[in-house]
Amino acid sequence: MGAPFSIDHRAPVKQPTTRVASQLVLALALACARPLAPPPVPSAPPAPPPKPAPGPPVLTQPAVPTALPILDPLLRPDLAVEAQVAGAAGKPTAVWLRVDSGSPQVALPPPLVAELGLPELDQTGLLGERGSQLVPFASLPRLGLGGVSATGVSVAVLSLSATDAARGLLGRSVLAQTAWEVAWSRGTLTLGPKLWPATGATRVLPLAPLERGDGLTVHIAGRATQVVFDTGAVLSMLPESMIKSHGLETASYEGTPIGQAFGPVTASQLIVADVEVGGIRFVRHRFYQGRAGEPPVLGLDLLARFDFQVIPGKSLVLRPREGDLRATAAERIRRWAWMPSCRSVGCAHGRVVGNDKQSRLEIELEASPPRPLQILMGCAGRREREEPAPWTDWTEPPATRGQHLKLQVTPKTGRKVKAAIPGLNFSLTLPDGTACRKLAVLDVAPIPTPPADAPEIVATVVP
Repeated sequence: MGAPFSIDHRAPVKQPTTRVASQLVLALALACARPLAPPPVPSAPPAPPPKPAPGPPVLTQPAVPTALPILDPLLRPDLAVEAQVAGAAGKPTAVWLRVDSGSPQVALPPPLVAELGLPELDQTGLLGERGSQLVPFASLPRLGLGGVSATGVSVAVLSLSATDAARGLLGRSVLAQTAWEVAWSRGTLTLGPKLWPATGATRVLPLAPLERGDGLTVHIAGRATQVVFDTGAVLSMLPESMIKSHGLETASYEGTPIGQAFGPVTASQLIVADVEVGGIRFVRHRFYQGRAGEPPVLGLDLLARFDFQVIPGKSLVLRPREGDLRATAAERIRRWAWMPSCRSVGCAHGRVVGNDKQSRLEIELEASPPRPLQILMGCAGRREREEPAPWTDWTEPPATRGQHLKLQVTPKTGRKVKAAIPGLNFSLTLPDGTACRKLAVLDVAPIPTPPADAPEIVATVVP
């Protein structure tokens, strides 16, 4: 029987222990080793966080009516009020804002936004006469309007026309949050006014929302027409398409272009039409001609014939202006808290002396002007109904004949001023054409941006 297993009695063979150990070490090293990383590739910088979108401001509702002085309630008129604006840590800065119910936003000029250091917001498309354009926005911490303030105000960064370069707009983002009133006879914009009862000559016109603000219905050439209520429009406008649709007349026009936020708007002709607003008919009123497809606009040339109240989104309340300019002058001038009290209304009186080429203007100031001023004077002793001048007089060259005199004076102006103005006795007249001799003050207003080298006095005959 054979043995279940066998033993090899031969001499044992020596194993290559060193080589195996080296291979084992190499294998372990390879198993534990990490591959070399490729050189790092520079990554793009992280995208900046998106700018916040403009939002609605918060308005402190006036506990009592808050009246703000209007810059010029008579001549053009100039529906602008002075506001206080400030950055996050800066002191308040005064700026004139045009009250513009046709603008959806408050707007400030770019140099003022940079001076205040306002943080940027996202761009937003705004609709204007030239269509929609992207406009940069900034965040204004606080806007002061007398005793009323708005916080968290998104402001469009816009340059207005060259003559209004330092001004901004007070738009619907603020105006839509409270009732407001324009009283030309007092020269005030009132926030939170006491509402008028619908009695007598007062007319209440419903407002309806439109793409460009509130709209109302007037009658153009006897036909009911919806128009945009726009206090920022100096002139009322009808689109070119209405010439044919309403059978309207036209007239040539070579006057000054309308200043607009996106640049001047020009027209080669006017549209002539009868218009009825608030129960009052204006015969052969001249409208600025807009592009076909634009909505008709009711501007200040018609609105300034009324005192009015606005209940945003609900109604426009109109009252015809029926006062006498001289009877209301004292109250109107009192809207300026800095005006001194004097014997004569407006602290000035004057007369025109001499004849023909030897005529001269003599003005006596009863107090030194507290700042550069514009003084509007008219013939003394005359009754004169409150109404704006025809709008063509606002845009065409200065009048050679008129019934008012506009003076510009400075704190350096002497108390008694005499200026030789040849032919003044012919150019400054009463309605019947006779010369105007004695002058009385009808209104006083500050000059927002007076020239540094302004002369002692500047006199201009106006309608």
